[in-house]
Amino acid sequence: MTCRNARHRRRDGAVRLRFLASFAAALCLLALCAPLRAQDAPAAVAQGAAPQAGVPQTAAPASAKLAKVSVTGSTRFTSDQIVAEIGLKQGQNVTRGDLQSAADKLTQLGTFAKIAYRFSSAPDGVTVEYQVADAPGLPISFDNFPWVGEDDLRNAIKAVVPLYDGTGPANGRVLDQMADAVRQYLLTKGIVVQVSHTPMSDPLTGQMTVAFVSAGAEEDVKSIDFSDGLANTNAAIQQRLADLIGKPFSLTALKLFEAEQVEPIYMNRGLLRITFKPPVVQAPSPTAATTPTVVVHVEIDAGAQYTWGGVSWTGNAALSASELNALVSFKPGEQTDGTKIQALWLSIADAYGHKGYLDATATPTPQFDDQAHRVNYNVAIVEGPQYKMDDLVLSGLSVAGERAVRSAWTIQQGQVFDETFYNAFVDSGAKNSFSGIGIPYEYQRIDHFLEKDPASAKVNVLLDFK
Repeated sequence: MTCRNARHRRRDGAVRLRFLASFAAALCLLALCAPLRAQDAPAAVAQGAAPQAGVPQTAAPASAKLAKVSVTGSTRFTSDQIVAEIGLKQGQNVTRGDLQSAADKLTQLGTFAKIAYRFSSAPDGVTVEYQVADAPGLPISFDNFPWVGEDDLRNAIKAVVPLYDGTGPANGRVLDQMADAVRQYLLTKGIVVQVSHTPMSDPLTGQMTVAFVSAGAEEDVKSIDFSDGLANTNAAIQQRLADLIGKPFSLTALKLFEAEQVEPIYMNRGLLRITFKPPVVQAPSPTAATTPTVVVHVEIDAGAQYTWGGVSWTGNAALSASELNALVSFKPGEQTDGTKIQALWLSIADAYGHKGYLDATATPTPQFDDQAHRVNYNVAIVEGPQYKMDDLVLSGLSVAGERAVRSAWTIQQGQVFDETFYNAFVDSGAKNSFSGIGIPYEYQRIDHFLEKDPASAKVNVLLDFK
C-alpha cells in the first residue's frame, strides 16, 4: 500500500463495511436474421444494432435437428460445463427461438460479460456455436455460518453448481444457485436458514467480493480465546472483546477485530509479520436456547521480533535522501514499532504535500533478514507534478464571512500549493479568521475538495461551509 493511500484511509476513520447494492448487467441478443442453411449465420447482435449488410432476409424452417452445440471463448469453464446450463441437447429439434433462449440463459447466469452465437445447417442437422467472454470472477466469503467449515460450504457448492471455480460474478442466477446449494447443505445438518448474497467491498483490502450471509438462526458468541499468550493477557485486547462477545457471530467482524485491535498490539512490539490463521469455530446446531453458544479460537502466528536495519530511497528529486532520512525516527539496531513505521510513510506524503506534490506516492518494500531478525526497507517514490494554486471557491458564507476567510487564506494564485497549510486551514484556520470581525462562527463543518488538473499542474480549492 502506498503511503498516500494509507493516509487517506486513516483520515477516513475506522474501517467500515460498505454493502453495495447488486446491479443487473445482461446483454439482450436479437434473433439471427439469416436462414438455416449450409453456411455460418452471422453472430447474434446486441439489441439496437443493425443486421449485417448483405445477409439474405429469407424465412427459415420452423425447426431442425441439433447436430452439435459448443461454447468457445471461456478460459475458466469447458464447453461441456457451459452447455449443461443452457438446456440444448444433441439430437433434439430446435427453432431459432430455442437458440436465442439458450443465449438468454447464459446472459442470466452473470458468468459471462459478452455472448453471441452463430449456426449453420447441413444434411445431418444444425450446428450451433456460442461465443462468450468471461465476466470478472470475484472472491466469495461466508460471513455467519458457525456450524460448518468454509471448505464444507465450498465443496457443497462445487458438487451442484457446474459453473463454480471458487469465485462468483457480481450478479446473476449462478449466485442464486450457489446460495441454494449452501441452504440445501445446511438442511442436511438440520440447520434451517435463508441464504442471501451481496457484492461488497472487503473492509480490509477494499477488493470487491461476494458475501454469503445466513438469516433465521443467528448464534451469539459465547467466548473468544487466542493461541498466543500476548493476546490472551493484553488488557486492551481483552477489554475490546466485549465488542464481539454476546453479539451475533460474524466472520467479517472477527477479521476486523484482528486487524484493528490485535494486530497493532503485536506490531508495536516489533512483531511485524504477525499472521492470523482461519479461526476454529464451534457451535451446536440451532436450538431455542437464548444463551450465547459460539466458541471461537483464534490462531495467531506472531513471528519474529525485528530490529531496524535502514531505508533506501529511489525516485526522489524534490526531497533529498538526507531530508527523507530526517523523517526516520529509528536508529540501526533499535527495536521496530510497526505503528511508527506506518507513521513514517504517512509523514513522507505530508512532506511532499507541503511542497505541492499532491500526487506523490511512496511504496515501501520490506527486506526481512530472518537470521538476524532485522528489517530494511526499499522505498520507491513517484513524485508527480508540483501543483500551483489556482482558484479559491467558497460557498455557504455571508459577504463579511467570505471576506474574512479570503483574507486569512495566504496562498496566492500561481504560488506553490501547500497541503499542510490547507489541512490546517480546514481544521482551524477558517474558524479563527472570524475572530475580531463581530460575526459568530456557527458552522458545523467544512466540506472540502481539491480539484486537481495534472496536465496544467494547477489546483482549485473548494470549501463549502455547512
